[in-house]
Amino acid sequence: MPTDQSPRDILVTAIANNSIPEIQRGLNLFAQSRHGLGDNTLEWLLNLAVKSSKPDVASFLVDVAGARVETVRAQTVGRASREEEEGGGERDGKKGEVEKVIQVMEVLVQRGWDVNNASESTQPLIYHLIHSPPLVAWALSHGAHTTYLSLPPLTEEIASHGTLPTLQLTLRHNVPLGRRTLHRAVQSAAYASPANRGERMEMVRYLVEEAGLDVNGMDVEEGEQKPNHWGAPMAYAVGAKDGEGDGGAEVVRFLMEKGADPEIRDCWGLFDVMGLAEKMANQRVLAVLRERDGKREAGEEARD
Repeated sequence: MPTDQSPRDILVTAIANNSIPEIQRGLNLFAQSRHGLGDNTLEWLLNLAVKSSKPDVASFLVDVAGARVETVRAQTVGRASREEEEGGGERDGKKGEVEKVIQVMEVLVQRGWDVNNASESTQPLIYHLIHSPPLVAWALSHGAHTTYLSLPPLTEEIASHGTLPTLQLTLRHNVPLGRRTLHRAVQSAAYASPANRGERMEMVRYLVEEAGLDVNGMDVEEGEQKPNHWGAPMAYAVGAKDGEGDGGAEVVRFLMEKGADPEIRDCWGLFDVMGLAEKMANQRVLAVLRERDGKREAGEEARD
C-alpha cells in the first residue's frame, strides 16, 4: 500500500474492502496526527460504514472504536438502501443486497439507535425506505411510527414516489390513507418520464380501482383554504406541462373515464381544471379536455 496515503484515504479504502485491520491502522494513524481522533471523525466513519452497508465495520466502530450510534442519520440508512437497489438489489432478485441494509439496521438498533429519530430537517427512517417493501416491513416490525403531525402522511409520500407493493404493505398494517394520497399519485404520474409512467399509473389505477379513492375528492375539508392545494386529483396533473412526460394527458384521460369532473373548482373557488390548464398553458391537458367537450357536444346534437 502506498506510504503517502492519508489516514482518511486508508479508512475510506478499508471500509470499501470491509477490512477491520486496515480500519484499525487508519484509526491509529489518525490518533497520531496533529488533529487526533475526535468524535467528528468517528461520526463520519460510522455514517460511511452505514451508507456502504458494512455491518461488521459498523459493529467494530461502535463496540471497539467508541462511535456513537445516535450520530447515524436516518437519511444515511435511506441512502444505503437506495444505492443497494440501484446497484441491482431486490428488483433484480438479489435480496442479499437488501439483507445487508437490514443487517446494518439491526446493528444500530441492537446498540440503542432509535428508528423514529428525526429532527426539523430530517425525516424519520421509514420515510427514507418507501421504495423497498422488505425494508419498510423491517421498520414496522421494529416499532417505526407511521404518523407524524409535522410531516405529510406516509401513504401520500409512498403514492408520490414509493412503490405499489410498499403502499399495499402499509395498508395491511392499517396505515391510513392521507387526504391527498390520490392527488400526489396523479401528480407523480403526470410528471413521470416515459420509462417510469407505467409504474406511476399503476399506483393511480390501484388507488381508484382497488382502494376506492374518490376521483373527485377535494384536497381540503369543506370550507378550508390552503396554499398549494388545487382541488380534486385531476388538477394536480396540470402543472406537468414541461419536461419529458406527456404533460399529464394519460392520467387526466384515465380519471375522466372513471368519472372525474373537470369543472370542480379549487378551494379558493378560482379555477376548475380547464381554467387551471389554460393558466398553466398545458396544451396536452387542454387537448384531452376539449376532446371530452367535443364528444359531449356531439352526443347532445345526436340526441337532438
